[in-house]
Amino acid sequence: MTDAEQSLWRDDPRAGFWWSLAGVAVPAAVYLMIPALTAELGVLGMGALWMAAAVGFYVLLVLVLGRMKKLSIPRGSRLQVAVLALVQAVGTGLFFTALSLADPNLVAFAGNATPLFTVIGSRLIFRERFTAGQLAGGALVVAGTLVMTYTDEGGSAAGVLVMVAACLFYAVHTLLGRHLTKRVDPLALGFWRTALMAAGFVVAALVTGSLRPPTSGGQWLMLLAGGLIGPVVSIVTYYLALARWDAGKVDLVRSSMSLWVLVWTVSFTGRLPGWVQLAGGALTVVGVVLLLARRGFAAPEAE
Repeated sequence: MTDAEQSLWRDDPRAGFWWSLAGVAVPAAVYLMIPALTAELGVLGMGALWMAAAVGFYVLLVLVLGRMKKLSIPRGSRLQVAVLALVQAVGTGLFFTALSLADPNLVAFAGNATPLFTVIGSRLIFRERFTAGQLAGGALVVAGTLVMTYTDEGGSAAGVLVMVAACLFYAVHTLLGRHLTKRVDPLALGFWRTALMAAGFVVAALVTGSLRPPTSGGQWLMLLAGGLIGPVVSIVTYYLALARWDAGKVDLVRSSMSLWVLVWTVSFTGRLPGWVQLAGGALTVVGVVLLLARRGFAAPEAE
């Protein structure tokens, strides 16, 4: 393994923070790409092409890194990887639907429900008690979501609620992904998870007759760019972070996604959601900080 590869895969807890941050800053841009694509191609059609493009980028990445042999999945983990792909496919379909209904900023803020479900799942699995801070944080996430659905302009409330449903599946993906990164190479996990998702979306699009190519060069560009930075950059950095950092800390950094979406929205459109929705989103951010904040950088906890 070269020095560059050793640096990429090093077991450094601090690297978990940087991989987590890298997985939100740029990928936040897909929140603006997806609504335009789903309007033209539909949720299933866009998902099929989006994931197919991502598989192509994964193959290219594997060839460049010379890690083709690392794509094998241990026999005992194959069913779990398939379940991971199924759970993520359902969550992604709901995510695409939410973005077709509501403002991208509201969808991003609603995405802060994922850490709430993750913490609840962790506590149920390991039978740990909730701290006062976690209870307060969970209450703020719920309150913020309710505030964001207070006004139903253009289906925003429906979009927020659909995203909350997606968060439930994303939380299961987080817990299962954290478990699998102990036995499966993160790049292999990202590749097979995306390949299985692509197959599922393609079959669903063919059955429903919604598989059709983009009609303009701009749509092709968004599709390819989104397929790279969404399913590839975001997911590989996510698994790299999970492989060397506690899942709660990873989710804490990645909860800044909503703030990065605001940055991209202002940069490209110059507009913001209403003050009521922003207030609700701010509550979810504070809630996530209380829910997940822990001391310093530490190695991943034993599970």
